[in-house]
Amino acid sequence: MQIALTVVAAYASYLLADRIGASGLLAVIALSLILGSAYQPTTHHQVHRFWRQLGFAMSSVVFLLVGLQVHLDQVVRVAGRLLLLVAVVMLARALMVTLVTLARSDLWPWSWRAALVWAGLRGALSLALALALPADLAGHDEILALTFGFVFLSLVVQGLSTGPVFRLLGISRQTAVATVH
Repeated sequence: MQIALTVVAAYASYLLADRIGASGLLAVIALSLILGSAYQPTTHHQVHRFWRQLGFAMSSVVFLLVGLQVHLDQVVRVAGRLLLLVAVVMLARALMVTLVTLARSDLWPWSWRAALVWAGLRGALSLALALALPADLAGHDEILALTFGFVFLSLVVQGLSTGPVFRLLGISRQTAVATVH
């Protein structure tokens, strides 16, 4: 019953937001934050598993839709701006991680902060937001190509190197547990 309620609530929030001219996607995200702690502990695992599996399927659909719309030559054409975008986002992420963890630096060793900056991957949500932009918007194709390129670089470069970077920083499951205790 709770799974069905979350599906109906997500769909209804999207439709309501769309009807009043707001972002349906952002409405669903806001609703998920509210509902995330509202269901019964006994069904928490089932609800979480359902949405994780549905999320995987929907992420696959989003990547397929973007792949059908963005051509490799479009990404190559914006390569300079794409590299600048990656550098700016990494710098902003490093600044935010530093600011957020500064007050409790005893809980956040520098190696963990570096790991947070490196592991901040982007994915289907960014692509879904880019796909939701009106097709007649000025720069639509460039926005989609930059978003796709950024997500692709994030997943390939950062995603594939996260394990080695964590090992280089001396972070493992054992060190994380030992530091927390």
